[in-house]
Amino acid sequence: MTPFTWPWRWEVALPLALWAGLYTAGWYRLYRRGRRRLASWWALAVHTAAVLAVVLALLTPVYTWSRYLFSVNMAHHMLLLMVAPPLFWLARPFPILLWTLPRGVRQRLPRGLASGRAVREAIRWLTNPGLAWLVFAATFWTWHTPEMYNAAMRRLFLEDLQHATFFFTALLFWWHVVAAAPRWHGRISYGWRIGYVMAALAQNEILAVAITFANTLWYTYYQEVPR
Repeated sequence: MTPFTWPWRWEVALPLALWAGLYTAGWYRLYRRGRRRLASWWALAVHTAAVLAVVLALLTPVYTWSRYLFSVNMAHHMLLLMVAPPLFWLARPFPILLWTLPRGVRQRLPRGLASGRAVREAIRWLTNPGLAWLVFAATFWTWHTPEMYNAAMRRLFLEDLQHATFFFTALLFWWHVVAAAPRWHGRISYGWRIGYVMAALAQNEILAVAITFANTLWYTYYQEVPR
């Protein structure tokens, strides 16, 4: 693999294409019914940008360059952590994807979630904002320790696991920041959300300082690749 290789991964491309197709189908059904406030052209554009951000990170030479340059790998990580997830939520995916389901299922699903106390409480606990923040920060730090980072760069299955955990914990984190539906914890104030984001961004800065002023090279993988 050279830095200019286009990495074709069907296991990445297929789920992305399926997701994009389902979202577009749901958006079109709502648009035809005149629900333009929910199925707006802006929502479709934002969703397309989210999908393209993941494609840029995983299916273009940005990914292959990240195998050679630490700086590109950090940009690649930011696409998965800080760019694609909030764009997905800004596109209002849950209400739109609901319209891809058969009518009977579409009508029963919200009622079932509302009436099933045990299910509702389990979801509320799993999506708790504090827990989401801790999981997001823990995932970020775990994969950026020298041992885990070097192991992920040397083994494809670990790198895939890294990308998946980055993306899905970031989705959980940004859900609360964007306040996208369904709001299991109510609408969180803007001030609280700003603090929530700033506390997470501080993790990036602390890591950057630690890497910059380290006495030894943390990520020895880059000594093994051609310059």
